[in-house]
Amino acid sequence: MHAVEIIIPTYDNYEFLAPCLQSIIMNNASHGLFHITVVNNGHKDSCNWVKHEDITVLQPGKNLNWEGGIKLGLASTNAPFVMFLNDDTFVPPSSRLWLNQLLQHFIDPKVGAVGPASNVVMGYQSIFSQVPYHIFDRKFLIGFCFMVRREALEKAGGIDESAPAADDFDMSIRLRNAGYRLIVDKTVFVYHHGFKTGTRLMGDQSQRNGWNSFEHLEKGNHFIIKKHGFKEWFETFKD
Repeated sequence: MHAVEIIIPTYDNYEFLAPCLQSIIMNNASHGLFHITVVNNGHKDSCNWVKHEDITVLQPGKNLNWEGGIKLGLASTNAPFVMFLNDDTFVPPSSRLWLNQLLQHFIDPKVGAVGPASNVVMGYQSIFSQVPYHIFDRKFLIGFCFMVRREALEKAGGIDESAPAADDFDMSIRLRNAGYRLIVDKTVFVYHHGFKTGTRLMGDQSQRNGWNSFEHLEKGNHFIIKKHGFKEWFETFKD
């Protein structure tokens, strides 16, 4: 059995999904460690080109959104470690040992999730953040590339499909409250184009209710505060 299931929800995004999958499959250093599940939230024929023994395409027949796609992907596998990955990411050759390096942190049974560095990501996972160390604990991880221990995720309550935004913050809080550590490993870099599906479907931050707009971000903030309380929201976001 493979160690990692990489789950990639996608919505009619061949331009970015194709190089994303190619960058993972062509990485010989990680062969045998993973299987990929693509959840096709878009047109039923939009992933017909995906033909590889290490990739399974699930066709839910409707748009399950990010959380629903992840939940469907989780139900299709029993791998002990799961990676949630955006379809507009790219693993460069310099990160050929990305899965190996991220997996090593789970030697500690108290580690619940691990995330890499990137060019488009908030907080200390950003390559532009000034941090005097490369591997460290944080209170939250960003969901563009999020490797989680399945057992920890189940203990933390699994996927909350009601999240309108900030699902990664919610998951981070629940994992910490279940007693698990969250690790950032900046020795691993995953390129992220960023916001490609969200802006295509909702508009960008300059539009009312667009992706990353004030209204969109406030939905996430209100969700976290209502579910976990103001103090937890504040302590998490100030990290």
